[in-house]
Amino acid sequence: MGRPTHTYLNTTKEHLLDNVRQCWASLFTQEPYSTDSKKDFQKQKVSVAVVVQKMVQSEVSGIAFTVHPVTQDRNQFIIEAGLGLGEAIVSGQVTPDSYVGEKTAV
Repeated sequence: MGRPTHTYLNTTKEHLLDNVRQCWASLFTQEPYSTDSKKDFQKQKVSVAVVVQKMVQSEVSGIAFTVHPVTQDRNQFIIEAGLGLGEAIVSGQVTPDSYVGEKTAV
């Protein structure tokens, strides 16, 4: 099942609470779910975290997955990186470079 994501860049203090509410609401308004999976999803106990951080104009950005998102292999992690803001990667506007690593016990 996909994960709902809403991103609000360059949010001001005036719009912060509204944007946080929109992120929470996106859990139930996203279209990637079929009707049947949405019913199953709504029966589950779910939590949503909204991250608020200072906006920086990055030249490069990346996203890390602690579990392989396609194969669900818990022994692998993936880092995806691309030029510009992370939103371009998340929204599919750019094809990121992907780095796959193996976890080792310490």
